[in-house]
Amino acid sequence: MTSKPELRNSRYLLLIFVLLSIGIGIAGYLYYENQKRAVKQERHNDLQDIADLKVSQISWWLRERLRDGDGIYNNSLIINDIHRWMTTPSAGGLREPILNWLTSLKNDYDYSKVFLFDAQGLMKLSSSSEDRYVEKNTQLLISEALRTKKVILSDLYRTEDGKRVHMDIVVPLFITRGGHTQSVGGLLLCIDPGKFLYPLIRSWPSSTQTAETLLVRREDNEVVFLNELRHRKDAPLTHRVSSTEKRMPAAMAAGGVEGLVEGADYRGVPVIAVIRRVPDSSWVLIAKMDTDEIYAPIREHLWVVTFVVLLLISGAGSGVGFVWHNQRAQFYRRQYEMESTYRTIFENTGTAIATVEEDTTISLVNSEFEKLSGYCREEVEGKKSWTEFVAEDDLESIKETFDSDTMLPNPPPRNFEFRFVDRHGAIKNILIWAAIIPGTKTAVSSLLDITRRKTAEEALQMAHNELERRVMERTADLMKVNEELEVEIAERKAVEVALRKSEEQLRSLFLRLIKAQETERRLISMQLHDQLGQDLSLMKLQTRAVQKGLREDQGALGACCEEVLQSIDLVIENVRRLSRDISPSVLENLGLTAAFRWLINNFIKMYHVKTTIDIMNVDSLFLKDAQINFYRVLQESLTNVGKHAGASNVSVIIQRHDDRLFFSVEDDGKGFDTDVWDRSLTGKVHTGGLGLTIIQERVQMLGGSFTLWSRPGSGTRINITFPLQRMGG
Repeated sequence: MTSKPELRNSRYLLLIFVLLSIGIGIAGYLYYENQKRAVKQERHNDLQDIADLKVSQISWWLRERLRDGDGIYNNSLIINDIHRWMTTPSAGGLREPILNWLTSLKNDYDYSKVFLFDAQGLMKLSSSSEDRYVEKNTQLLISEALRTKKVILSDLYRTEDGKRVHMDIVVPLFITRGGHTQSVGGLLLCIDPGKFLYPLIRSWPSSTQTAETLLVRREDNEVVFLNELRHRKDAPLTHRVSSTEKRMPAAMAAGGVEGLVEGADYRGVPVIAVIRRVPDSSWVLIAKMDTDEIYAPIREHLWVVTFVVLLLISGAGSGVGFVWHNQRAQFYRRQYEMESTYRTIFENTGTAIATVEEDTTISLVNSEFEKLSGYCREEVEGKKSWTEFVAEDDLESIKETFDSDTMLPNPPPRNFEFRFVDRHGAIKNILIWAAIIPGTKTAVSSLLDITRRKTAEEALQMAHNELERRVMERTADLMKVNEELEVEIAERKAVEVALRKSEEQLRSLFLRLIKAQETERRLISMQLHDQLGQDLSLMKLQTRAVQKGLREDQGALGACCEEVLQSIDLVIENVRRLSRDISPSVLENLGLTAAFRWLINNFIKMYHVKTTIDIMNVDSLFLKDAQINFYRVLQESLTNVGKHAGASNVSVIIQRHDDRLFFSVEDDGKGFDTDVWDRSLTGKVHTGGLGLTIIQERVQMLGGSFTLWSRPGSGTRINITFPLQRMGG
């Protein structure tokens, strides 16, 4: 008779066979789909690689054409020859060399035609004597190139007779004479896309029946095909489709879509395509292939996959039958082995185990239970109730749990703690795991002695409480310190605010002092010029009168008068120089740029230093108040170089860069240690760098930035940058 487990196993084997058959079928289907995806992905990758390659080649070709134009644009020798020939056509026999050059451009660089036109856009020479006609659109392009003075590459267009497709490069020609640019004319280089561009687009790296590459651009609400199509003749710039055709890759490209797409091409045939934009152009390249051609290889494998799936299902049936035949022989052997295994586990788990019947009698215990209770196995099994080992205070709660579990059809396993009483009456803390054996009322329990753990937990709790107390005390101390820190931070912030306010007041006072100083200098300069100058001139006149009144025998006195006159002239010159240094009249009379040059010339005369000057006109860039400060910055910089640097060469640069003015004074003198100067600014070291400090303050007053570089023996460089918006420029 077949037992229930064996019958159940037979049903399981049948179910396994069914599941295997389904699994094999699904695996075959997934294999087919995976192969389909692999082929599809391979073709996708091919399309993407081809599209990327062609885009890079087209982009390179466009750049090369522009480089041709740039090379001509920068060829001053040929432009000068063209200018001389256009100015005097009969002079020097230049026409033939220029015509030969046009012909070589056409032949060497594969252009269809090359035209030379004058500054009014009129054609003067052509590489082809037969075809000298220039399209109207091309004439507009020539005018645009002459106006913008830039090389222009046109888009693809059809000629007016509609027979050919062309592209043009227009190169404006200019010469520079005396700082002025004069238009000479220009070159028109005509490109036949059928020589390189169309063959490049039409080529495909492998044999294919349907694949092709398209070049399109958008015009209003239409998409224009720019190249020859594989399945339609005479398509360049004549075949158009609406940009609203959502499933057509060309319309997708016009709508800004890039990457891999699926849709229907201009024939209405389903295709897979890759869309790429050609950089620096209005063109979009589409590499596409019919889906039928992409999926053709996988259809050939479908019958092979079907045969293999059926063969595997047959093998699975044979394997399941063999397993079912062997299971009956193994069943009883497993039963014996399991019983031995369970007995070994029962005896060697390391914890006390007991089985309890429905009437609370303990039916089976292991050796660990003997050690825990103090009873031997024969004294417990079938003779004692589990209630005898439970402390009286815990007995009622455990009974309620035990009774409720026996009433349930499938009670869940439980674990809890209770106090265990051994043979000698000793109390032990026990953690018990109890569960009902399925299909019976017998419970199996595992008991673990946790007395030591309990003791350790109590000690740990006491330590935890003590730690909590100390943490609270420490937290209170930290809160107090934090409050003190917050008070100190608030005080420091108040001090910082006061310092910033004091600094602003000092800066304001400095500005007022500078203005007062300039006013006082102007007054002193006027007094020196008007009063002292007049007094010296009067003294000179009086001395001259005395000299003229001397007798012939008073020659020695006359010589003394001449020395006095020379001394007076020297004093007058020094007074004038001092007056100009104190308040430069050249700044008010001739402007800031002239004042700079006058100041530098005086510096050269006084110190005999070779000076390089690169100064732009800055008269309109600064307001009047800012001009005197800028003048003082340069004056103080040159004074420092003359007095302290011992330089042989000095460079002065004042140039504008965008919305900022760049100021630089550099010398090759003895230099100094800038760290010492930096420490002097903080008061840590006293140095003679007051002039540099005044320069820095003036620069900050003008809203500029000041940078100082110097090294002993390597010279000094002062770089200053001023924002022109704040200067009035």
